[in-house]
Amino acid sequence: MRCDIHAFFEIKLNGKWHTYSQPRLERNYQLFAKMANVRNDYDIEPISEPRGLPEDISEVVKFEAKDWRTDGHSYSWLNADEIAEVIEFHKSLFPREKFWEPEYYQWGFLCGNGWGHFNEYRNDYPEEIEDIHLVFWFDN
Repeated sequence: MRCDIHAFFEIKLNGKWHTYSQPRLERNYQLFAKMANVRNDYDIEPISEPRGLPEDISEVVKFEAKDWRTDGHSYSWLNADEIAEVIEFHKSLFPREKFWEPEYYQWGFLCGNGWGHFNEYRNDYPEEIEDIHLVFWFDN
């Protein structure tokens, strides 16, 4: 049975998480292994085991997660540094001539910048954005 990912970027404004975008991540078991040790037949060191959903996620993501009921599994999230790490890992899976593809065409943008640069170039983002994270889960 195949496994797919459902992911949402959220930004924190005034102490509250808001849904910002949904990356277009294709089925990639090496990426899933790196993100949360899902389908890890590659001995890839995961960023973490699934952490569950944060309690303070946006209402939209909460609604989406609830809609998956028992078909969803391995609910988790990544912080800004972990997002950068997983995007760099994802880029490493592609040939050099397509190194830009995973970051810019699958992960999307935050205020014109790649998501993996949030902490590195913090001053390039609006000061109203307090934090970012990626909330995700898988289905079979």
